[in-house]
Amino acid sequence: MLNLYYHLQLFFLICLFLLLALKLNAQCGTSANLIPNPSFETNTCCPTKNGMMTCMNSWVMYQETADYYSDCGTGTPPASGCCGSLPPYPYPDGGTIVGFVCTQGGGFQVRERIGVCLSSPLTSGNSYTFTFYASCRASRTLDYALFGSNNCSDLSPSIGPTAPLPAGYSKLGDGAIALTNATWTKVSLTFTAPSNISAIVFGGDTDPVTPTTESYFYIDSTSLVATSTCPSGGSGTTWTWTGCVDTDWFNPCNWDRLSIPTTASNVIIPFTSNQPLITAGTANCFDITIQSSLGAEITINSSGGGSLNVVKP
Repeated sequence: MLNLYYHLQLFFLICLFLLLALKLNAQCGTSANLIPNPSFETNTCCPTKNGMMTCMNSWVMYQETADYYSDCGTGTPPASGCCGSLPPYPYPDGGTIVGFVCTQGGGFQVRERIGVCLSSPLTSGNSYTFTFYASCRASRTLDYALFGSNNCSDLSPSIGPTAPLPAGYSKLGDGAIALTNATWTKVSLTFTAPSNISAIVFGGDTDPVTPTTESYFYIDSTSLVATSTCPSGGSGTTWTWTGCVDTDWFNPCNWDRLSIPTTASNVIIPFTSNQPLITAGTANCFDITIQSSLGAEITINSSGGGSLNVVKP
């Protein structure tokens, strides 16, 4: 009888887990990451020198010679970068990153860029959010831009230092973010698609950049999602994790309240396919409940600058 009771309990828990997963999937709508190989982890070879973007699946080296870095599954980062020290390791997501130059000075300009064909096209008039983590070899300001084309064939590599992009591309958005080589910083860009977009190119802006000395940057963990499909709900002071977009605690679309928990928030972490990861910043809450009996967990990447501040005594 005891064995039967145990198995019935186990069966009930499995059914409850499946119902929760279905509910969360329904909440998430179509907020899928439209970028294939978003953290550059899938590859066909291990890079052994600068460049070697051809090792990486999906992405292409669009302008100039961006660099591909990987720990190749060893858990040990590469010894050095193209233009100086590498950023903090572990990286925000996995063991691979991309480095590129964005510089101007003395009449010389270099805008290294990378591109990818999206898993599903952007729809004209809809709102989207592009996010990525960035670091650099020294304290610099990254003047970045995201470009789009309605034709994936426009991703043919274009080697050359010129700043403008060829005809067929439109700028989806741009920005500037101050970085240091001691941390990873999350960057977000929200824009409205001016037309149906099938391919994107990311890198240095076409406008003049600052400073006028060589700048070398690293990126990881890219994401492009439809902002209008983020789930919403919740009430009072309770924030429930949905993990609809990715594992990033600091992504508002991963919470049912569409905002990041504060020191006044009672946080609930159920089991989802994307369990929360805290890196490159301090996460706050008043109280936190992790439904570990259902398989829920939370990961804090302290070596990457992540920490959790729980206010409740």
